[in-house]
Amino acid sequence: MLLASCSDSNNNDGTTSLPLVNSKIDGSDIESSTDAQELASRVFNYKTSVSTTKTRAFDTNTIKDILDMPKAPTKAEIEADAKDITAKTSDDLSNGKWYLPENKSFEIAGNLNLNNTTIYVEKGAHLTWSSGPYTTTAKVVVLEGGEFKTSLDNINQMTEIVSYGSFKFNGSTLLVSKPLYIKGNFDLTGKTLNVQGKCYIGGNLTTTKFSCNYPFLNVKGNMTVKENDYLSIPGGVINVDKTINIGGTININNSAVVNSGCAFETNGEELNINSGGTLYVKYLKGKKIIESSGANIRLANQSYIECDVFENNNCDNYDWKNTQTNVSTLEGGDTKANPAVAVIKAKKFAFSNGAPIDNTPDNKKFNCFMFRTPGDYAKIVLDGKFYKKDDQTTEIEPYFSGARIYWATDKDNTSDVIINPTECNGGTGWTPTNPDPEPKKPIVPISVIEPDHTHNISATCVQSYSDKMYMSYHARGKDHGSCVEVFQPVDANKQVKLLQYVYDKEGFLDWNHLLVYHKGDTKQIYVVGNHYKKAGTLGFIDIAKGGLLNTEAKTIVTEDGTEKTIKPFQILPLNAKEKATDENCIVYDDVKTRFIVMTTKGYVTYDPVTLNELEKVNKAGKAKHVAIGDGKIVTLVFTEQAQYNETDNPEEASKEAINAQLEVRDQSAEMESEPKLTIKTPAVLPHYGKNAIAIKKSKIYVCLGAAGLYCYDLNTGENLGHYQMPSPIITDSKNGKNGNYKAYANGCYVGDDGKVYIAYGSYGVVVLKAGTLETGNPEVLAHVCEGKSANYITVYKDYIYVAYGQKRLQVYQLKAE
Repeated sequence: MLLASCSDSNNNDGTTSLPLVNSKIDGSDIESSTDAQELASRVFNYKTSVSTTKTRAFDTNTIKDILDMPKAPTKAEIEADAKDITAKTSDDLSNGKWYLPENKSFEIAGNLNLNNTTIYVEKGAHLTWSSGPYTTTAKVVVLEGGEFKTSLDNINQMTEIVSYGSFKFNGSTLLVSKPLYIKGNFDLTGKTLNVQGKCYIGGNLTTTKFSCNYPFLNVKGNMTVKENDYLSIPGGVINVDKTINIGGTININNSAVVNSGCAFETNGEELNINSGGTLYVKYLKGKKIIESSGANIRLANQSYIECDVFENNNCDNYDWKNTQTNVSTLEGGDTKANPAVAVIKAKKFAFSNGAPIDNTPDNKKFNCFMFRTPGDYAKIVLDGKFYKKDDQTTEIEPYFSGARIYWATDKDNTSDVIINPTECNGGTGWTPTNPDPEPKKPIVPISVIEPDHTHNISATCVQSYSDKMYMSYHARGKDHGSCVEVFQPVDANKQVKLLQYVYDKEGFLDWNHLLVYHKGDTKQIYVVGNHYKKAGTLGFIDIAKGGLLNTEAKTIVTEDGTEKTIKPFQILPLNAKEKATDENCIVYDDVKTRFIVMTTKGYVTYDPVTLNELEKVNKAGKAKHVAIGDGKIVTLVFTEQAQYNETDNPEEASKEAINAQLEVRDQSAEMESEPKLTIKTPAVLPHYGKNAIAIKKSKIYVCLGAAGLYCYDLNTGENLGHYQMPSPIITDSKNGKNGNYKAYANGCYVGDDGKVYIAYGSYGVVVLKAGTLETGNPEVLAHVCEGKSANYITVYKDYIYVAYGQKRLQVYQLKAE
């Protein structure tokens, strides 16, 4: 630690001495959690938690007994083992095998005993079961060219039927209880089919009405039900290789599974999937589609849904992450060579339990978890408008965390999506309107760390060190309550692991920026922000073995020789008498061996060993950010004071732009020296946002809030390029107040390959193609938005880590299509 005991080479008695340090250093009590189970519950790794869904296509093992017709016996095999039923000498045919010879007829009636009896109907033969014996153990096998007729509704309760020939049912309701196998088409026009057992139809199934109770039905052709008013599928499995066409309201429930290999069409008022029901579809058309109570729809590549209303009544937030139900999931898309796309087109999308992103009376933004895309190359396009279920007149804006879900109007991400016209979708298909000829690369969600905080906390900064990542938080508004988290970055299995969570026990501290400091044996986390009682504050804590934070109390010796024990999170106030101050950013200068801190008053530098103040430079306005690179120190400072405070005067402050400038100094210069170069920037709006700086290859990249990201030449100050989000002004009230800016550029990172990564507030994450910003023509490679404010961004081993405000940590991977 910075203040830990160290060996004194001039001390010959072998004792240890402590450095004399700033007497203003104090300590703060902390709470720390390293409980693996508790911390794991706050991490959702999209690419592993949902990996099981990638292979969850329709499971044919659920209908393994009716996948195909049983093998048909030959005439020779039958007659070698069975007796001629027309030559029977008794009415007791039980426990035997009988055959009806070719071109003969036989009627089952009277007092025949057919228990455990098998009857084969040969080619040209006609078997009629008109009345008489009741049994539950008979079996009738109709060979090709044979015929079996009956008008008994309970025929299939009495006998298993295997028909390679003709089965003619002349009753009103055929109740399938025993196995029923029909090799070809089965036409029950004018009748009702009630399936309560195993049923195989080798061709098309046509019936006027249909009902079931825990059915196991496999139809190899189309299934057409002409006049149903209501159908409940309470459990069981229905598979139709081609198209399902059923009228009336349909209820798929009690963990029932329905699979349509081609299309599912219904003209009923509702298709309701609930109580764990699952529907697999390629093309689905209906009026109102409802998911609730753990139900889900499984989509495949080229799936297309058309409806008036698509409604989801399942859970909100991340409750679904452990079960992988409650959502519509697009299967596949695991590799670039095998992408998966699906489109859902509805006049209205409605959901009941989305968590609001902003708790304001006019809020129109919600978290939404109706859909999932587990595959890295899976994509769902939504074509329609979104509403809350209880208010389907006010349009809202949903955000789909961890999923590649896009609006049809998002040309960057939907221009490459085409649903091909097929027989299944009626030859219509779907194509984007005015597509972009060069769609953007996808940013694939990898992981998210969710909080268990009860207050309004926001992630502010994330940094990598060795094989760990560290992230800071502050509370929004007037509240305080900081924390620092330690986590393992993405591993080979695409998992992020939260290792430790350390927070301010009293709730007095807030952190705006974080620095990992390593000098010799000293490894520490430094954070800057403010203290509820002591205003602008610098805090620090040791990094212990294994990368976790040391939560033990420490002993220090102050400048006056006083030895005292300090609470584990040490803090150094800027000036305890000035309550309105804040500290915004900290860096370590290894040339001058100093910490440089940006404050609301200007610049402050500290000795890294004693934390004694080296310089204090007052500026006309806030010092916002500082970066070191290419032998230069670059700071962003305001040249005037703001008139309005964001806490006391939020409306006025949100409109107040402040003039600013970049100051460039040699790394060897004092901070009080005149800048070697001063660059006037556009005014910064809002003045209380994040305004990060990056330096790369003699260029300065600076985030200026509403104005976007600017790039300047480090040596000449020339403005090289500028990126601002498209259509930056709000014109639709559902996005906020008309006339305000939609989002603000907060953080930036420039990779060794030249790509520029921007944390662009509520607009999300933007990646610019290398070299395009610097030449004045920025080209967007990728964009993703989560609804909250992306504050800080860094890249570590090809993964993008974003301190995403109230969305905490979000991790992404940039992929090439």
